Amino acid sequence: MFFTTLSIALFFTSCFHKDVMTDRADDIISSLIYKGKEGNFIICKEAVFQATSKSSNGGFTRISGRNDYRISSYDLATGKLSARINMKSGMEDEEFIIMGATEGKIWMYSINKDLGLHCRDPKTLEVITGPKKLVEASTMKVITLAPAPWSELDRYFAFDWENNTPLITDAQGYVYAINPDNFSAEKKDKKLEIGFSKEWFNTSCGLNDGRSLYLKGDNRNTIEIGNAEDKSKLSFLFGKFIIDNSDARAGIIKKKRLEELQKRVKRLEDSIKAYESGHKDNDEEYFRGNMSRAEEDRYEQNSKNKSAFEMAKMDLEHFNSFGMDEKNMLSNEPNTFLVYYANSISDTARVIISKVKFNADSSCTQIWECHLNNFFFDPDKASSKGAFETVFSKGDPQFRYQWFDVEDNKLIMISQLQMACIDMGTGKVLWEINI
Repeated sequence: MFFTTLSIALFFTSCFHKDVMTDRADDIISSLIYKGKEGNFIICKEAVFQATSKSSNGGFTRISGRNDYRISSYDLATGKLSARINMKSGMEDEEFIIMGATEGKIWMYSINKDLGLHCRDPKTLEVITGPKKLVEASTMKVITLAPAPWSELDRYFAFDWENNTPLITDAQGYVYAINPDNFSAEKKDKKLEIGFSKEWFNTSCGLNDGRSLYLKGDNRNTIEIGNAEDKSKLSFLFGKFIIDNSDARAGIIKKKRLEELQKRVKRLEDSIKAYESGHKDNDEEYFRGNMSRAEEDRYEQNSKNKSAFEMAKMDLEHFNSFGMDEKNMLSNEPNTFLVYYANSISDTARVIISKVKFNADSSCTQIWECHLNNFFFDPDKASSKGAFETVFSKGDPQFRYQWFDVEDNKLIMISQLQMACIDMGTGKVLWEINI
């Protein structure tokens, strides 16, 4: 009897337990690129599913268990694993989020009281600044962090990509920005922006000159500029533009727009003050008809400036309430874009990515074409076709997570629990890895 029980226990353990540090992930929760003096790294929060039971009935498989979580740092140049940390099982005891990155630091918050708000080295993932050191800053000593539920950490701890500062919430609901250099805290009159799932593909995108590009057609999609068809007749099977969802680049754009809006408000305000300081009775003179034509023109221009000033001031007051809704195309140089499409009309269709240049004469030129034969065009097919059945016999793989970014003239793609790096100049696959 003892032998039978022991055999079952050993069989159960060997069949279902996965090594968090060495086995492949079953899901990816988030990804970001760190760029700094230490090098360029892809930081991922990954889930490893630990099944406690599996049963099949009527063609359906039922799996129960839990997720263990880890952080992995991959060298962007080679794809090699630089470091990995086991963050344990999450939820009420160990849940965490990766907030963002500043020079030399990956900012995180963990429910684990020994970690809390802390920073890690992007290359080694070692904790370099823990909660004790953070609260040594005088302005942090008096802050009690919000006791956030494990499932809502992103409502209380986030990152301001516009100003490159971590954002925290205290127990009273106030938001503070943390100086990443001296760890001082500054109260902010703002709400945290909650991140939503991102769409990586679209069949339309705007150009810098105000025109729009479209991919239209049944099965094979062709490019249209405005309402005119591209002269080159390029076509892509189920083609879609890859969208730029980089928080870091969106922050740079947002900051630039804010600065431009502030300058516009200042110019208009100065112009109005300069005019009115020399025209004390301008309204009365205008309505009496005592002005020369040139003076009337100046008066009317000042009135327009006043209206423009009020509009610009209103835009400035509400600037942080508006999101950046336009869809920018992911690329590494102006007037180029990436198209994601299929190599065949079949359940086993694989991915092709092309880089295309939009020319001055409104034509398009395909710069390169990259075949990614290890990636299904439809991620759901990777599961239904049993592509990873042997590798994931112990887990519960999820294939819906996709992520794209461009850094150092390289396109990084995560899909179906794999990652590929493509040279943006040639379209050559530099490396591929399993996650």
